[in-house]
Amino acid sequence: RHEVLLVDLDDRFGHHGCIGLVLLDRSEPNWRVRLLLTSCRVLPYGVGTLLLHWLIEATRPSGHSLLGDYVANERNRAMLVAYRFAGFRIRSQVGDRFELEHPLKSAQPWPAHVELSAPDLLQALPRPRARRPHAVVKRLAE
Repeated sequence: RHEVLLVDLDDRFGHHGCIGLVLLDRSEPNWRVRLLLTSCRVLPYGVGTLLLHWLIEATRPSGHSLLGDYVANERNRAMLVAYRFAGFRIRSQVGDRFELEHPLKSAQPWPAHVELSAPDLLQALPRPRARRPHAVVKRLAE
């Protein structure tokens, strides 16, 4: 079962709009981040690492493992950095394709200046016609 999660960002300067996308495969026995995209406009904000942190916390009570797919190239090197900062380690590699895994034993504390509004991934997500479930990441005043 796949979930497509759209990410919006608001901060003290206003609304940035849709700045990211997560394609999450929640099939048994693992949950897998098939695709994690963030806009280069918000790359310095660390949104990728925040999204991974949220996925780690959402996966932990499910009893599943959390894996991530990563294809190495110059354009998405920042995603590998985000995965590594979030605590993922390389599980396997074939050519330029990596399978990453998070141990789920520990995670970085959630930053106090960030507020997250997101669906509960342990519940069935609604399937509205016009709009997909999404996470909203808000950076509050630092």
